[in-house]
Amino acid sequence: RTPDSENVVSDEGPGLKPRDGFTLCHASSATAQWAFHHSNWTRYLIARIGGSLKADTGDCSFGVTVSTVDANAVVAGASLGDKFFFMDTTNGLKYWDTSSVTVASATLQGTQLVSHKNRLWAAGPEADPRAVRASEFDNGTDWTIVTDPVVTDPAIFVIGGALGDTLTALYTSHLGALVWMGSRSFGVITGDSRANFNVRAYSDNVGTAYPDSIRD
Repeated sequence: RTPDSENVVSDEGPGLKPRDGFTLCHASSATAQWAFHHSNWTRYLIARIGGSLKADTGDCSFGVTVSTVDANAVVAGASLGDKFFFMDTTNGLKYWDTSSVTVASATLQGTQLVSHKNRLWAAGPEADPRAVRASEFDNGTDWTIVTDPVVTDPAIFVIGGALGDTLTALYTSHLGALVWMGSRSFGVITGDSRANFNVRAYSDNVGTAYPDSIRD
């Protein structure tokens, strides 16, 4: 019943062994970690260690500094294409392309950032706590809401749920829906484009304050 039980093999002789392909990489002072899979077949592990984001490609040394971040803020990260995007509630949205860091949006802030249906989805700014924002299709740098949008343009949704509840988590499920959660409510955003996006609230009295508690 542990979260990592899928990485353990128990039927090949006495005792337990790691599943083939599973690698344990431990960063003792890391408070968050992400995996960034580049199209050149390089797999980066990125860890938030204090006020820095550090990257590693397999030796668990985390010797590559991606960027500095606010040591006192929640850092959210997600990859789209060959870019690793990250943000917090102090700095804007930035991305790392394995060689340099570029500001994607100086004003977009938040605590939640996920990749879903070839878009980035962000939530959690204190000024707009019930909004979920979607970037342009296949472009994590464009978040501008236009008056006459096409189906690939950015979008913004105001979630329902319990009165006064704020967003605490976004989760991309294997069933094709983007799950949003507050501390006392949850629901989903379904669809593939602006033509058929749909926001649904499933409960106004059940939710979570802990993003890591969500599992398929």
